[in-house]
Amino acid sequence: MLYRLGIEEIALPPLPARADFPAIVQELLHGIAPEWQIDDDAVAALRRHAWPGNIRELKAVLTRLTLIEATGTINAFMVPEPGAGSAEQAHECSLRAVATDRIRAVHGETAGNISETARRPGVSRNTVYRALPPDLCQRHAAALTE
Repeated sequence: MLYRLGIEEIALPPLPARADFPAIVQELLHGIAPEWQIDDDAVAALRRHAWPGNIRELKAVLTRLTLIEATGTINAFMVPEPGAGSAEQAHECSLRAVATDRIRAVHGETAGNISETARRPGVSRNTVYRALPPDLCQRHAAALTE
């Protein structure tokens, strides 16, 4: 059966070199989160990546970017630089840092209420405890034993 596949060979340019790269980004983002927008600087930042995983990798990165921020807009500051290790590692670090910052901000907004802090972003109480600095966790534990 493989002899049928060898009839025609098609050479595709790398994803960042494609003239329709901005349209591809917009279409993928619309499929992931229709209400989200992406600014031109973010598209340019995405274009600087090699994208060895092609469209599948780009889609995964766009999905992660929509999950780490609740603004509804992807900007260039959210996109990691291509030289900062692998894109996967950079996004993982970025995701953790942003999630931790968000949980800490909600913790402050709720005046330290752990249950409400977990409820708002939809995470578990254990996730909240992991995101808090150790001294805050010790204070919460002490308050529970009093």
